[in-house]
Amino acid sequence: TKARMGKYSESLKDCNELIAYAFPKQLLISKFFTVRGCCYKELGNSILAERSFEFADISQIYLDRIITEEGDESLSTGFTAVGYNAIGNRYFDHGLLREALANYEKATEINPLYANGYFNKGVVLAESNNHSAAIQAYSKAISLNPNYIDAYLNRGNSNCYTLDFKSAINDYNVCLAKDPSNELAMENREYAKSMLQQ
Repeated sequence: TKARMGKYSESLKDCNELIAYAFPKQLLISKFFTVRGCCYKELGNSILAERSFEFADISQIYLDRIITEEGDESLSTGFTAVGYNAIGNRYFDHGLLREALANYEKATEINPLYANGYFNKGVVLAESNNHSAAIQAYSKAISLNPNYIDAYLNRGNSNCYTLDFKSAINDYNVCLAKDPSNELAMENREYAKSMLQQ
């Protein structure tokens, strides 16, 4: 009712209180998320509106699982590292790099062992042409998950941008040792080798 009266902030607060109450009792209903999505939309937060509208279309079983894994702004515990990472991905998909980076940083603050958060920080930093910082983020992801093939590939790419072709070749070699059919790593390694010979 408050949303229909244009009281979106109050309605959003009520929705979040209802969700916080209903979630542990497995009583979530899609209408909570539809109304919350409308409130976020009217308040200018299209990313959280999008997330709420998607939640309105998910079955109860999956919704409970997603909220358990990602957390939610309605819960006293807020988002988990996975949740902040997912929100960061939404911002990134919309080209909002600063907001994406802020959410990836929150993910790694909550869980300093969360390799995906560091990897995604690297992606945003590389996209922003801050390749030195991207290399550090990819290196952290690799230190946490030595089998993170995409982190080796992306770190190799950022090494190329900083003209450190020898390090790039090493990254591509590790990537290919773990995934011999990775065509992008093969192509990029050949490029790095050609640049190193100049």
